[in-house]
Amino acid sequence: MKSINKLAGVFAPLIFCLSFTLQGILREDYDPVKMYISALSIGKYGWIQIVNFILFGILLFIFSVSLLRDAKKSNTTMTGPILLIICSVCFFLSGPFVMDPIGTVSSNITIHGTIHGLLGGIAFLLMPIICFVFYYFMKNESNLKKFRNWTLIFGIVISLTLLLFTFATKIESLNKVLSDFQGFLQRLVLMPYMLWVCLYAFKLYSRSIKSYDSNKIPENLKNY
Repeated sequence: MKSINKLAGVFAPLIFCLSFTLQGILREDYDPVKMYISALSIGKYGWIQIVNFILFGILLFIFSVSLLRDAKKSNTTMTGPILLIICSVCFFLSGPFVMDPIGTVSSNITIHGTIHGLLGGIAFLLMPIICFVFYYFMKNESNLKKFRNWTLIFGIVISLTLLLFTFATKIESLNKVLSDFQGFLQRLVLMPYMLWVCLYAFKLYSRSIKSYDSNKIPENLKNY
């Protein structure tokens, strides 16, 4: 069961990214370079991205809860898993709370659009923080030494791309120059995070499989 929970963390980003990438290619009314991923939730086929958000949130939640249980059993910090759980809830709720169309004037902004924006802001802010938190607490796990270094790199990359994305959307002068690349800039933040989640989950899945196989070997044969 532990292994299956870890696999949820492997498949969550793979399914999510594959889905919005294919939608971006196939939908004639959508430009992945210019438009946010959430814009796929709008329109006739918007239900596909809504389901994609919900499914990703559920799978990431399952993975995060398994990490929380592992942390409780080993008496280690629960900060990282709790932040992942919060992130998973934000993605899950981003499904039903659909964003407002790009360019919606402030007087026409809806409650669900506002909630979607808040959820997205929290999720994106948590991405580099999660990497740095896991990096810090991986120092006590010798078998994750190499991946710990990669986690730091991912955290730095996500932080830099998040700053670029934030400046490009919040600073008016930059917004005018980069308005046609907001979808691309958003993906520059999201994709490294998704890759980190997938790799970390796979690392833990592989370790749990090895541990399970080792426990199946009779004690009198383990030294041979």
